Formats: sequence, C-alpha cells, structure tokens
Amino acid sequence: MKRFAITVLGKDRPGIVAEVARILYEEGGNIEDSSMTILEGEFAMILIVALDRSEEELMRAFSPLETMGLRVFVKPLSDEEQVREEIPGATSYTISIFGGDRPGIVYGITSLLAREGINITDMETKVLEGEKGPLYAMVLEADVPGHVDMERLERDLRSRARELGVDVSIHPIKRYSL
Repeated sequence: MKRFAITVLGKDRPGIVAEVARILYEEGGNIEDSSMTILEGEFAMILIVALDRSEEELMRAFSPLETMGLRVFVKPLSDEEQVREEIPGATSYTISIFGGDRPGIVYGITSLLAREGINITDMETKVLEGEKGPLYAMVLEADVPGHVDMERLERDLRSRARELGVDVSIHPIKRYSL
C-alpha cells in the first residue's frame, strides 16, 4: 500500500469534502489523517491517504475537481516521510495569543519557539473585529522538548508578547487514552 499527501485548494462551496471522499473511496483509498478549513471563503484540505495507485492514476481520478475550480496536489510519501518523528520527552502545550492586530505577531512568537527547538503541530489565526479596531487571535499546539526550561520559556513568551502588544497564555495539553 502506497501513501500520499494530498492537498485540495479552491473557492469554498458545499460538497467538496464529499467529492474528495467519494473519489478516494472509489479508488480504494483509506483516509488516515486529514485536516480541512475555510479561510476567508477559500477551502483548504490536506489528507494522508493509503491506496494502491500511482501518482498519475490518482491525479487522473482527481481531474474532475479541477474542472470545478479546485487545485489538487498529490505528493507520494517515501518511507522516511511516513513516520512523524516524536521529540523524546516532549510535552504538548497550547499557546494562545490575543491582542491588537499588527504585522509580526506570528513571526515574533514562532521564531522564539523555533529557537528553543519547539515543534508547532497545529496553528490557527484569525483577525477579529474589536470595539477599538482589529484584534488578532492565534492558538498554537506545540511539542516542547523535555530539556526546555518552562519557567524561562514562559518568561520569554511574556516578554515577547509585551513587545508585540499582545497577551499570551500557555497550558499543558492533557492527553486521554481509551
């Protein structure tokens, strides 16, 4: 069984997810992991799929989506790309940023995290309407390696947030198993 990363982009409308799922089902594919969102009316979806097809066969199967104004990208995954490397001793955290909108917020926060070897595993940002102007909200999930001094990281994040004119909060994510 081969594995692929598939990305679908285009103007949002009802039925896109169902059409992608239909095509994959008819091709004998199994959707193993996926994420989908709508950003200002633009649909974006990424999937990890297992199926016995070539990249060319898969692109042909998705060609009807392109006539609907959607762009489809297919990337075969090598054996090395099929396994997400876990950070030994890492703890997952949610980091929330909220404040007045301005350029540089994402870079200011994410560059600090990258410097510490912290892997961002999920991120969502939004510009919201506030009484005094646009507000920026960013929520990150991040894997923090065990060697990172959390007190220092929190101090550094608060300092950076003050420089950017935003508030920050960080909380461990509790994982539950069935």
